[in-house]
Amino acid sequence: MKAIQINTILWGGRFNPLIPVYRRTPRFWEEKPFTPPKAKDIVTGYLRAFDPDFVVNMTDQPILPEGYEGDGYEKRVLFAFGIVQ
Repeated sequence: MKAIQINTILWGGRFNPLIPVYRRTPRFWEEKPFTPPKAKDIVTGYLRAFDPDFVVNMTDQPILPEGYEGDGYEKRVLFAFGIVQ
């Protein structure tokens, strides 16, 4: 709910994607006979598809998807408590 509240005040509003972060791949991603993607590959795929200017981390854990380390991406990860208190 907090993600939706913050998303409504940000520039872009309803056009800001909410990207789910999984610890393990959900069952609905499994499609036999194919091997399901890894959870971190799902997140990385969403980020590559939407190419956000900023990512608002709604957890207390640091996130930095693989493949974004060298692009200055770490400077574009914000925490929710830094936006709205």
